[in-house]
Amino acid sequence: MLDAGDDMLKFFWGKAQSGDGKKPGEPDYHPLVAHMLDVAAVAVLLPGNVHTGLDRRQLGLLVALHDIGKIMPAFQAKVPACWPHQALGPYADAVTLSRHDVDGLLLLDYVCEDVLAPLFGVDDNGFDWSPVDKRQIWRAIAGHHGQPVAVTGNRARGLQKAVCGVYARQFCALLFDIFRPPPIPCLSPQDLLRLEWRLAGLTVTADWIGSRREWFPYVAPDAVQDAAGYFWNHALPHARTAIARAGLGPVDVAPFRGIGRLFPRISIPSPVQALMEGIDIPEGPTLVVIEDMTGAGKTEAAMVAAHRLMASGHANGLFVALPTMATANAMFDRLASAYRGLFQPSSHPSLALAHGRARLDERFVSVVAPDDHVDGMSVQAERTDAAEICCSAWLGSEARRALLAQVGVGTNDQAIMEVLPVRFSPLLPAGDAGEIRLDCE
Repeated sequence: MLDAGDDMLKFFWGKAQSGDGKKPGEPDYHPLVAHMLDVAAVAVLLPGNVHTGLDRRQLGLLVALHDIGKIMPAFQAKVPACWPHQALGPYADAVTLSRHDVDGLLLLDYVCEDVLAPLFGVDDNGFDWSPVDKRQIWRAIAGHHGQPVAVTGNRARGLQKAVCGVYARQFCALLFDIFRPPPIPCLSPQDLLRLEWRLAGLTVTADWIGSRREWFPYVAPDAVQDAAGYFWNHALPHARTAIARAGLGPVDVAPFRGIGRLFPRISIPSPVQALMEGIDIPEGPTLVVIEDMTGAGKTEAAMVAAHRLMASGHANGLFVALPTMATANAMFDRLASAYRGLFQPSSHPSLALAHGRARLDERFVSVVAPDDHVDGMSVQAERTDAAEICCSAWLGSEARRALLAQVGVGTNDQAIMEVLPVRFSPLLPAGDAGEIRLDCE
């Protein structure tokens, strides 16, 4: 609960709306505390969070901190009507311009360092976190707008005792009290790099979902007077619904029962298909290369291998990469009648066409569910005979989001972008985490 010392935190805004989009009786803004907890709730409920290796309490605290930079006057002044005069005094006509993601890294890495220190523990050998290692975690959180951010310590010198620095430290203390995370053991360089990328991708996804007003309606400042109660009784229930409406809810992989489950028209497998049905599956990471003549059924054989890997617990999704958009469109048609066989009938996986011109493909557009519903009833009538082919509206509305679908079809360059310095590149491995990738030439 907010005490007398940090009661002012509820007046900082995190999301605001224009007069045109405001619904009757709705608050003018969504408190920053509420937004941070909304996004944290999404992160701890997203099925993909297991790939970070973090405890949910650790993950919740880290992701909640993603927008702490919004406490700075530069952001709060963006909407004068929402200026937190209770905390910062009269509206400041002139403020130092800065980006809230950069300010967030500044606050986390320098101003709030001592408050956040208990989050970082030691490993089995007694090694603890270095400042450089911690900075990798804060970069993953702060860079939630698609690109890394960097700051120097010079700007931090005047913030330690400044009013915004004091409020930032109170924010961190409040979040610690809500999540009460155990310390994160010191990680090896390889594990730390892996966590940095996966945490960055997860934070972007959670922020996208948690920022949608239709799924997280604005609340008045008094609603977060009991911040812990807001998280448990409001943010988590809304996050559970939002994840399902986004098409990212948990799905159950069906057991492998032969190629006929995926492709009923195949009664006698070709040699390469029969090989993939019976070959031993390795325990660790697996690279399968299938070469055969044209018409030998290589794509179906690859799907068999993918299903066997999924059924054995190696993954829970699939991304098929093709050389061109045209070949991706053709592959989408081929998968449309087969992909549901990868999952249990009770699951509602999305099949998404992920390239930049997917919305020009009539077949894909026809299976995008209206109004964010993901059950079979939302599929258009002309598609109900095609094994309930469906893609959630949220995933299907943008190519970057489509990469998060349980089954995606795109182009090879989308896979290559994972290792290129482009915006939202951490989102690509986040989508692939737990997925098998098929590169078809």
